[in-house]
Amino acid sequence: MPMLLRAVPVFLALCCGVIACDGAMPSTEPFMNINPRPLDLKEPLGSSPKTETKPASSVATGVAEAAQAPVLCEFVTAGSFGGLLVAEALSAMTSGKVLNIIPSRKSGRTVKITLRIEPDWRVFYKPRHHVHLFTRPQGEVGAYRINRLLGMNHVPPAVLRTFNGSVIHSAFKRHALPERLEQLEREVLREATDEMEGAMLLWVDGAVNYDPSPSLLDKMSRPEATLLPREQALVWDLSWMFVLDHLTNNYDRFTGGNILRKNDGRLVFIDNGAAFGPDREWKAALRKQRLARLTRHAPAFTRALRRVEPRVIAACVGEVLSQRDIIELLSRRDELLSHFLELEKNCPIDCRFARELDAP
Repeated sequence: MPMLLRAVPVFLALCCGVIACDGAMPSTEPFMNINPRPLDLKEPLGSSPKTETKPASSVATGVAEAAQAPVLCEFVTAGSFGGLLVAEALSAMTSGKVLNIIPSRKSGRTVKITLRIEPDWRVFYKPRHHVHLFTRPQGEVGAYRINRLLGMNHVPPAVLRTFNGSVIHSAFKRHALPERLEQLEREVLREATDEMEGAMLLWVDGAVNYDPSPSLLDKMSRPEATLLPREQALVWDLSWMFVLDHLTNNYDRFTGGNILRKNDGRLVFIDNGAAFGPDREWKAALRKQRLARLTRHAPAFTRALRRVEPRVIAACVGEVLSQRDIIELLSRRDELLSHFLELEKNCPIDCRFARELDAP
Protein backbone atom coordinates (compact mmCIF):
# COMPACT_ATOMS: atom_id res chain seq x y z
CA MET A 1 0.00 0.00 0.00
CA PRO A 2 1.39 3.44 -0.86
CA MET A 3 2.76 5.47 2.04
CA LEU A 4 0.10 8.18 1.45
CA LEU A 5 -2.79 5.77 2.01
CA ARG A 6 -1.13 4.25 5.10
CA ALA A 7 -0.53 7.66 6.68
CA VAL A 8 -4.05 9.05 6.22
CA PRO A 9 -5.90 6.84 8.73
CA VAL A 10 -3.05 7.25 11.22
CA PHE A 11 -3.22 11.00 11.02
CA LEU A 12 -7.03 11.17 11.20
CA ALA A 13 -6.99 8.91 14.24
CA LEU A 14 -4.47 11.21 15.89
CA CYS A 15 -6.68 14.18 15.11
CA CYS A 16 -9.54 12.56 16.99
CA GLY A 17 -7.71 11.60 20.13
CA VAL A 18 -4.04 12.38 20.56
CA ILE A 19 -3.33 15.90 19.35
CA ALA A 20 -3.81 18.55 22.01
CA CYS A 21 -6.75 20.78 21.22
CA ASP A 22 -8.47 23.97 22.28
CA GLY A 23 -11.49 22.38 23.87
CA ALA A 24 -13.54 19.36 22.82
CA MET A 25 -14.59 18.86 19.24
CA PRO A 26 -17.92 20.66 18.79
CA SER A 27 -21.06 18.77 17.93
CA THR A 28 -22.23 19.30 14.35
CA GLU A 29 -25.84 19.68 15.48
CA PRO A 30 -25.81 23.50 15.95
CA PHE A 31 -24.55 23.92 12.40
CA MET A 32 -26.67 21.43 10.45
CA ASN A 33 -29.15 23.93 9.03
CA ILE A 34 -26.98 26.99 8.43
CA ASN A 35 -26.06 25.86 4.92
CA PRO A 36 -27.52 22.43 4.26
CA ARG A 37 -26.05 21.98 0.76
CA PRO A 38 -24.30 18.53 0.75
CA LEU A 39 -20.62 18.40 -0.17
CA ASP A 40 -18.76 15.59 -1.92
CA LEU A 41 -15.14 15.91 -0.88
CA LYS A 42 -14.17 12.99 -3.09
CA GLU A 43 -14.27 15.35 -6.08
CA PRO A 44 -11.20 17.48 -6.85
CA LEU A 45 -11.28 20.67 -4.83
CA GLY A 46 -10.75 22.81 -7.90
CA SER A 47 -13.48 21.29 -10.05
CA SER A 48 -16.90 22.73 -10.80
CA PRO A 49 -19.83 20.99 -9.13
CA LYS A 50 -21.18 18.16 -11.25
CA THR A 51 -24.84 18.29 -12.17
CA GLU A 52 -26.89 15.17 -12.79
CA THR A 53 -30.55 14.79 -13.63
CA LYS A 54 -32.28 12.34 -11.31
CA PRO A 55 -35.83 11.03 -11.23
CA ALA A 56 -38.04 13.15 -8.98
CA SER A 57 -38.78 10.15 -6.78
CA SER A 58 -35.09 9.76 -5.90
CA VAL A 59 -34.32 13.39 -5.08
CA ALA A 60 -35.68 13.39 -1.51
CA THR A 61 -33.92 10.10 -0.76
CA GLY A 62 -30.63 11.40 -2.16
CA VAL A 63 -30.76 14.59 -0.12
CA ALA A 64 -31.50 12.68 3.08
CA GLU A 65 -28.63 10.27 2.43
CA ALA A 66 -26.23 13.15 1.70
CA ALA A 67 -27.18 14.87 4.95
CA GLN A 68 -26.30 11.73 6.90
CA ALA A 69 -23.21 10.76 4.91
CA PRO A 70 -19.90 10.89 6.80
CA VAL A 71 -17.70 13.87 6.03
CA LEU A 72 -14.37 12.97 4.47
CA CYS A 73 -11.35 15.07 5.41
CA GLU A 74 -9.05 13.88 2.64
CA PHE A 75 -8.22 17.45 1.63
CA VAL A 76 -6.18 17.79 4.84
CA THR A 77 -3.70 15.08 3.88
CA ALA A 78 -3.89 14.94 0.08
CA GLY A 79 -1.21 15.89 -2.40
CA SER A 80 2.15 17.49 -1.80
CA PHE A 81 3.71 20.69 -0.52
CA GLY A 82 7.10 21.79 -1.73
CA GLY A 83 7.53 18.43 -3.46
CA LEU A 84 6.91 16.46 -0.23
CA LEU A 85 3.89 14.25 0.41
CA VAL A 86 1.60 16.02 2.86
CA ALA A 87 0.36 12.84 4.55
CA GLU A 88 3.90 11.70 5.30
CA ALA A 89 4.86 15.14 6.59
CA LEU A 90 1.83 15.35 8.89
CA SER A 91 2.44 11.86 10.26
CA ALA A 92 6.11 12.60 10.97
CA MET A 93 5.36 15.94 12.62
CA THR A 94 2.63 14.43 14.77
CA SER A 95 4.58 11.52 16.24
CA GLY A 96 8.08 11.34 14.72
CA LYS A 97 11.14 11.15 16.96
CA VAL A 98 12.98 14.45 17.41
CA LEU A 99 16.63 14.09 16.40
CA ASN A 100 17.87 17.65 16.91
CA ILE A 101 16.66 20.88 18.56
CA ILE A 102 18.03 24.12 17.12
CA PRO A 103 16.96 27.36 18.87
CA SER A 104 16.54 30.30 16.52
CA ARG A 105 19.31 32.88 16.85
CA LYS A 106 17.45 35.59 14.94
CA SER A 107 15.86 38.50 16.72
CA GLY A 108 12.10 38.60 16.77
CA ARG A 109 9.00 38.93 18.86
CA THR A 110 8.69 35.23 19.67
CA VAL A 111 10.67 32.10 20.46
CA LYS A 112 11.10 29.86 17.43
CA ILE A 113 12.77 26.47 17.15
CA THR A 114 13.98 24.39 14.21
CA LEU A 115 13.64 20.64 14.70
CA ARG A 116 14.95 17.63 12.83
CA ILE A 117 12.40 14.81 12.86
CA GLU A 118 13.20 11.19 12.04
CA PRO A 119 14.17 10.18 9.40
CA ASP A 120 15.14 13.56 7.92
CA TRP A 121 12.29 16.08 8.18
CA ARG A 122 13.11 19.72 8.81
CA VAL A 123 10.29 21.47 10.64
CA PHE A 124 9.58 24.72 12.43
CA TYR A 125 8.16 24.71 15.97
CA LYS A 126 6.28 27.72 17.33
CA PRO A 127 5.28 27.42 21.01
CA ARG A 128 2.38 29.24 22.59
CA HIS A 129 3.48 32.34 24.52
CA HIS A 130 1.73 33.51 27.66
CA VAL A 131 2.19 37.17 26.76
CA HIS A 132 1.24 37.28 23.05
CA LEU A 133 -2.21 36.81 21.52
CA PHE A 134 -0.72 36.06 18.10
CA THR A 135 0.93 32.75 19.05
CA ARG A 136 -2.11 30.44 19.12
CA PRO A 137 -1.04 27.01 17.81
CA GLN A 138 -4.67 26.28 16.93
CA GLY A 139 -4.61 29.29 14.62
CA GLU A 140 -1.69 27.83 12.68
CA VAL A 141 -3.36 24.45 12.25
CA GLY A 142 -6.80 25.90 11.55
CA ALA A 143 -5.42 28.23 8.88
CA TYR A 144 -3.62 25.32 7.20
CA ARG A 145 -6.77 23.20 7.05
CA ILE A 146 -9.01 26.04 5.84
CA ASN A 147 -6.41 26.81 3.17
CA ARG A 148 -6.63 23.21 1.94
CA LEU A 149 -10.44 23.19 2.07
CA LEU A 150 -10.46 26.26 -0.17
CA GLY A 151 -8.29 24.40 -2.67
CA MET A 152 -5.26 26.52 -1.80
CA ASN A 153 -1.77 25.23 -1.13
CA HIS A 154 -0.18 28.40 0.24
CA VAL A 155 0.09 27.48 3.94
CA PRO A 156 2.65 24.93 5.17
CA PRO A 157 1.25 21.70 6.64
CA ALA A 158 0.84 22.13 10.40
CA VAL A 159 -0.05 20.02 13.44
CA LEU A 160 -0.30 20.55 17.16
CA ARG A 161 2.36 18.94 19.31
CA THR A 162 3.26 19.10 23.00
CA PHE A 163 6.75 18.58 24.41
CA ASN A 164 8.24 18.20 27.86
CA GLY A 165 9.48 21.71 28.53
CA SER A 166 12.62 20.48 30.26
CA VAL A 167 13.92 18.98 27.01
CA ILE A 168 13.51 22.28 25.16
CA HIS A 169 14.85 24.26 28.11
CA SER A 170 17.97 22.09 28.26
CA ALA A 171 18.61 22.60 24.54
CA PHE A 172 18.28 26.37 24.96
CA LYS A 173 20.74 26.35 27.89
CA ARG A 174 23.31 24.61 25.70
CA HIS A 175 22.79 26.29 22.33
CA ALA A 176 20.67 29.46 22.55
CA LEU A 177 21.75 33.04 23.02
CA PRO A 178 21.27 34.19 26.65
CA GLU A 179 18.49 36.58 25.66
CA ARG A 180 16.64 33.73 23.92
CA LEU A 181 16.85 31.53 27.01
CA GLU A 182 15.58 34.42 29.10
CA GLN A 183 12.69 34.95 26.68
CA LEU A 184 11.82 31.25 26.78
CA GLU A 185 11.68 31.35 30.58
CA ARG A 186 9.75 34.63 30.68
CA GLU A 187 7.18 34.08 27.94
CA VAL A 188 6.79 30.34 27.33
CA LEU A 189 7.82 28.22 30.33
CA ARG A 190 6.81 29.44 33.76
CA GLU A 191 8.66 26.38 35.06
CA ALA A 192 11.33 24.49 33.14
CA THR A 193 9.34 21.27 33.58
CA ASP A 194 6.10 22.69 32.17
CA GLU A 195 4.57 21.08 29.10
CA MET A 196 5.13 23.16 25.99
CA GLU A 197 2.27 23.30 23.50
CA GLY A 198 2.95 24.56 20.03
CA ALA A 199 2.40 24.32 16.30
CA MET A 200 4.78 22.29 14.17
CA LEU A 201 5.05 23.38 10.55
CA LEU A 202 6.83 21.91 7.58
CA TRP A 203 9.93 23.92 6.66
CA VAL A 204 9.64 25.98 3.45
CA ASP A 205 12.74 25.63 1.29
CA GLY A 206 13.79 28.02 -1.44
CA ALA A 207 11.76 31.03 -0.33
CA VAL A 208 12.52 34.58 0.81
CA ASN A 209 10.58 37.19 2.74
CA TYR A 210 8.20 39.18 0.57
CA ASP A 211 6.36 42.43 1.24
CA PRO A 212 3.96 43.60 -1.48
CA SER A 213 4.77 47.10 -2.65
CA PRO A 214 2.31 49.94 -2.01
CA SER A 215 1.95 50.37 -5.78
CA LEU A 216 0.91 46.73 -6.22
CA LEU A 217 -1.60 46.95 -3.36
CA ASP A 218 -2.96 50.09 -4.98
CA LYS A 219 -3.43 48.21 -8.25
CA MET A 220 -5.29 45.49 -6.35
CA SER A 221 -7.73 48.14 -5.12
CA ARG A 222 -8.41 49.39 -8.66
CA PRO A 223 -9.81 46.76 -11.03
CA GLU A 224 -9.29 49.10 -13.98
CA ALA A 225 -5.53 49.09 -13.34
CA THR A 226 -3.56 47.07 -15.87
CA LEU A 227 -1.50 44.31 -14.29
CA LEU A 228 1.89 43.58 -15.77
CA PRO A 229 2.57 39.90 -16.58
CA ARG A 230 4.85 39.57 -13.55
CA GLU A 231 2.12 41.08 -11.34
CA GLN A 232 -0.74 38.81 -12.37
CA ALA A 233 0.33 35.77 -10.33
CA LEU A 234 1.17 37.98 -7.36
CA VAL A 235 -2.26 39.62 -7.35
CA TRP A 236 -3.92 36.23 -7.73
CA ASP A 237 -2.03 34.81 -4.75
CA LEU A 238 -2.49 37.94 -2.66
CA SER A 239 -6.23 37.81 -3.31
CA TRP A 240 -6.31 34.29 -1.88
CA MET A 241 -4.30 35.57 1.07
CA PHE A 242 -6.88 38.26 1.80
CA VAL A 243 -9.67 35.67 1.47
CA LEU A 244 -7.91 33.34 3.92
CA ASP A 245 -7.13 36.11 6.40
CA HIS A 246 -10.73 37.33 6.25
CA LEU A 247 -12.07 33.83 6.94
CA THR A 248 -9.63 33.10 9.76
CA ASN A 249 -9.73 36.65 11.18
CA ASN A 250 -5.94 36.88 11.05
CA TYR A 251 -4.92 40.44 11.86
CA ASP A 252 -1.14 39.89 11.90
CA ARG A 253 -0.21 39.63 8.23
CA PHE A 254 1.76 42.82 7.55
CA THR A 255 4.03 43.00 10.58
CA GLY A 256 7.00 41.69 8.60
CA GLY A 257 8.19 38.24 7.60
CA ASN A 258 4.72 36.68 7.32
CA ILE A 259 4.73 36.21 3.53
CA LEU A 260 7.32 34.21 1.61
CA ARG A 261 8.01 34.15 -2.12
CA LYS A 262 9.33 30.97 -3.68
CA ASN A 263 11.75 30.66 -6.58
CA ASP A 264 8.85 30.18 -8.99
CA GLY A 265 7.31 33.48 -7.86
CA ARG A 266 4.36 31.98 -5.97
CA LEU A 267 3.58 33.03 -2.40
CA VAL A 268 3.48 31.16 0.92
CA PHE A 269 1.51 32.52 3.88
CA ILE A 270 3.22 31.75 7.20
CA ASP A 271 2.78 32.91 10.80
CA ASN A 272 -0.95 32.33 11.19
CA GLY A 273 -0.90 32.23 14.99
CA ALA A 274 -3.13 35.33 15.18
CA ALA A 275 -5.95 33.51 13.40
CA PHE A 276 -9.34 32.93 15.05
CA GLY A 277 -9.87 33.81 18.70
CA PRO A 278 -12.41 36.34 20.02
CA ASP A 279 -13.64 38.91 17.52
CA ARG A 280 -13.24 42.60 18.27
CA GLU A 281 -14.46 45.84 16.70
CA TRP A 282 -10.96 46.69 15.50
CA LYS A 283 -10.72 43.29 13.82
CA ALA A 284 -13.99 43.93 12.00
CA ALA A 285 -12.68 47.31 10.87
CA LEU A 286 -9.52 45.66 9.55
CA ARG A 287 -11.56 43.08 7.63
CA LYS A 288 -13.52 45.89 5.99
CA GLN A 289 -10.26 47.50 4.86
CA ARG A 290 -9.03 44.19 3.44
CA LEU A 291 -12.23 43.71 1.43
CA ALA A 292 -11.30 46.87 -0.46
CA ARG A 293 -8.30 44.95 -1.86
CA LEU A 294 -10.56 42.27 -3.34
CA THR A 295 -11.76 44.08 -6.45
CA ARG A 296 -11.38 41.21 -8.92
CA HIS A 297 -13.51 38.07 -8.99
CA ALA A 298 -13.27 34.61 -10.48
CA PRO A 299 -15.50 31.53 -10.26
CA ALA A 300 -12.76 29.83 -8.24
CA PHE A 301 -13.40 32.14 -5.28
CA THR A 302 -17.14 31.50 -5.00
CA ARG A 303 -16.69 27.76 -5.60
CA ALA A 304 -14.09 27.63 -2.82
CA LEU A 305 -16.17 29.60 -0.34
CA ARG A 306 -19.18 27.35 -0.89
CA ARG A 307 -17.05 24.44 0.25
CA VAL A 308 -16.72 26.09 3.68
CA GLU A 309 -19.73 24.27 5.10
CA PRO A 310 -20.72 23.67 8.73
CA ARG A 311 -20.50 19.88 8.70
CA VAL A 312 -17.11 19.93 7.00
CA ILE A 313 -15.65 22.53 9.36
CA ALA A 314 -16.95 20.73 12.45
CA ALA A 315 -15.67 17.35 11.29
CA CYS A 316 -12.31 18.37 9.82
CA VAL A 317 -11.26 21.46 11.76
CA GLY A 318 -13.44 21.08 14.85
CA GLU A 319 -10.81 19.83 17.27
CA VAL A 320 -8.77 23.03 16.87
CA LEU A 321 -11.71 25.47 16.70
CA SER A 322 -14.33 26.28 19.30
CA GLN A 323 -18.04 26.47 18.43
CA ARG A 324 -17.73 30.25 18.59
CA ASP A 325 -14.83 30.11 16.12
CA ILE A 326 -16.92 28.02 13.72
CA ILE A 327 -19.99 30.25 13.91
CA GLU A 328 -17.93 33.40 13.36
CA LEU A 329 -16.01 31.72 10.52
CA LEU A 330 -19.29 30.92 8.74
CA SER A 331 -20.45 34.51 9.19
CA ARG A 332 -17.23 35.79 7.61
CA ARG A 333 -17.66 33.28 4.79
CA ASP A 334 -21.06 34.83 4.09
CA GLU A 335 -19.47 38.30 4.02
CA LEU A 336 -16.99 37.15 1.39
CA LEU A 337 -19.60 35.34 -0.70
CA SER A 338 -21.80 38.42 -0.69
CA HIS A 339 -18.82 40.57 -1.66
CA PHE A 340 -17.83 38.41 -4.64
CA LEU A 341 -21.41 37.96 -5.83
CA GLU A 342 -21.86 41.73 -5.81
CA LEU A 343 -18.66 42.10 -7.84
CA GLU A 344 -19.90 39.56 -10.37
CA LYS A 345 -23.24 41.33 -10.62
CA ASN A 346 -22.01 44.92 -10.85
CA CYS A 347 -18.80 44.37 -12.81
CA PRO A 348 -19.08 41.01 -14.56
CA ILE A 349 -16.42 41.55 -17.25
CA ASP A 350 -14.04 44.36 -16.33
CA CYS A 351 -13.54 43.12 -12.76
CA ARG A 352 -12.92 39.48 -13.62
CA PHE A 353 -9.47 37.92 -13.49
CA ALA A 354 -8.16 37.32 -16.99
CA ARG A 355 -7.20 33.78 -16.01
CA GLU A 356 -7.28 31.47 -13.02
CA LEU A 357 -4.08 29.92 -11.72
CA ASP A 358 -3.69 26.48 -10.18
CA ALA A 359 -2.68 26.27 -6.54
CA PRO A 360 1.12 26.20 -6.22
